Parts: sequence; C-alpha cells; structure tokens
Amino acid sequence: MAKKILLMDDSEITLEILKEGLEQKGFEVYTSTNLVEFDQTIIKVKPDLIITDIMMPEIKGDHICEVLKRDHHTTSTPIILFSSIDEEDLKVLVKKSGADGYISKKNEPEEIVEKIKEFVDGIAW
Repeated sequence: MAKKILLMDDSEITLEILKEGLEQKGFEVYTSTNLVEFDQTIIKVKPDLIITDIMMPEIKGDHICEVLKRDHHTTSTPIILFSSIDEEDLKVLVKKSGADGYISKKNEPEEIVEKIKEFVDGIAW
C-alpha cells in the first residue's frame, strides 16, 4: 500500500513539481496551500508523513508542527520542515518544534524528492 504524504506550501508550482516527482516514486500525495485545506486533509486522509513549508502566510510551519505533535491523532506522524532558510536555523526549528527532520528548498526538485524518499525509507513503520 502506498504511503500517503501531505505537502503544504504556499507555492502551487512547488507543490505540483514535488507531487509529480513523489507520485513517480509510488507515493500517494495530497497538497494544500492553506491551513483550512491542510486541517481537512489531515482528518480525511490521515497521512503517513507531513511536509510543511515554514514560511506560510497564515501560520509558520514550525508552529503547525508544535500543535500537531501535541494532538493525540498526529503525535506519532512524522513531520518534515521545508524551507529555504539557513540550514543551521532549520536545525534549531526542528529541535524546538519537535519535527522529525528538515529538507532545504535550496536543493533541486529531484534532490528534494530523493531526500523525502530516503526519509520515508528510513522510518520503521
């Protein structure tokens, strides 16, 4: 059964590129550009992995992570922070928010997809 990934980013282009690449790797991918869509998708889909951009217009991705890690429905769902901010700052936000990892947007789309696949492959389901 394909693992379900929920991607949240305010860039529809980024979402489309990553969705296509991840689907080619065999994942079932859902996308969201806003918090309402994101919340509804979590409830409906129950994703196996959540990837959220940090710099969202409504709420920062690291704050979303903090909330999800306190919710008993999503506390064990792996969450990756996704951003183009400095890698050292990303590491700090991962620790602070309880995220399970990070991926830099500075990588090429193919590298990002491969890093996500490596992350998923490394999870003990």
